[in-house]
Amino acid sequence: CTYVGRKTVSGRLEHDDEFKPAFPDIDWPEVQRVYRLYKERRPKLFAWREEQPRLWRRQGFLASAWHGRRRYFLGGETAREEMFNFPIQSSAADMQNEAVLACVGALSFDFAARTGLVLQVHDQLVLEVPDTPERIDRARRALSLGDYQVGPMRFPGDVKIGKNWKEVS
Repeated sequence: CTYVGRKTVSGRLEHDDEFKPAFPDIDWPEVQRVYRLYKERRPKLFAWREEQPRLWRRQGFLASAWHGRRRYFLGGETAREEMFNFPIQSSAADMQNEAVLACVGALSFDFAARTGLVLQVHDQLVLEVPDTPERIDRARRALSLGDYQVGPMRFPGDVKIGKNWKEVS
């Protein structure tokens, strides 16, 4: 989840990669109207966003919700959008790193047995295991360790099993 402002949205809507009108029926007033509706319907989100720079000024840093990793924003007020995104993105990274450690702890990599974590990309972990019910069940349990809760928000892991990439994508 990354915060994108009205001007960024408008710019992305105005032209595609070849600078042709991407959505000719959506203009700046329409972007402003949708943004105003979004702001009216999500007041807590916008209040939280406005609090981030104030919190940074008071503390001198912002911290992730999960492990409290700090960022100091030496660019100050010019880094406003980064201040909105950092707590969310760094908390997600903290959860992902913890999921990797839990997965490796539960199912360590064994080259000879062709078992273990082979790839981690953003919010996905890819394991390779022999095609036996016991190994598949062990891998499923290892991946299920990636279910987290932060306050009232739950982040469940979704386990997909297949014999090739096409089956799990």
